[in-house]
Amino acid sequence: MSDASDLLVATDIGLTCPRGGFVIDPRRGVELALLTHGHADHARRGSSHYVATRTSLPLLRHRLAGASVEGLAYGELASVLGIAEGTVKSRLARARSALLEHFDPHTGASHE
Repeated sequence: MSDASDLLVATDIGLTCPRGGFVIDPRRGVELALLTHGHADHARRGSSHYVATRTSLPLLRHRLAGASVEGLAYGELASVLGIAEGTVKSRLARARSALLEHFDPHTGASHE
């Protein structure tokens, strides 16, 4: 089993996955943004590409008019990753919680 200590890294732009090349709910534009939901505090303009669940797509497309936004249902993502749908949901929830542990959701300031 490989070391997963660098799988998700708290940075000034958000919770970054260096191995996957994406940032979860970034606070500024990045190449690939993985959005956990479509609320305004997560749907920020400036990224090259956005990935989100299908349930978030209508709101994200409205908020990010003209942006490249792709979506997968939880089940589709689970199939792509080869894991259970519940695992996808719990991993996204853990990632969101980890992000909140490191950064203030309102100001983006690091707690460290």
